[in-house]
Amino acid sequence: MIQPEVTEAIDASKNEILSAINAFSTQMDKRLATLVTKEEAKQFVTKTELHEELQKMESRMETKMVSKSYLDDKLADLISDQNKLMRQEDNKLKTLLGILHQNHTISNFNLRSVAALEPFPEHW
Repeated sequence: MIQPEVTEAIDASKNEILSAINAFSTQMDKRLATLVTKEEAKQFVTKTELHEELQKMESRMETKMVSKSYLDDKLADLISDQNKLMRQEDNKLKTLLGILHQNHTISNFNLRSVAALEPFPEHW
């Protein structure tokens, strides 16, 4: 027959082991709850698929984007066209001032004042 002290010690050990197993299983339950199932994993994208999709997006962007040299050329053309238009308007103004001066409609002072205005000042 087993003595009562030994039985109590065995019961205490059993309870301690059961408590440790219970804590471990609770912890494992929590960890397993965060795992992804096979069906859920099928919805994820692989690195290769992501890389391929990013390359496709990059090539689409490159075809739609313009280069810096293209923009520089277009801006230079725009500035040139604008300067041409401004010169034409300035020539019209000079012609008008000449006609007004010949007809004695504008004084010499007013003629010089208008001719000296920007963007292309002249001295008469």
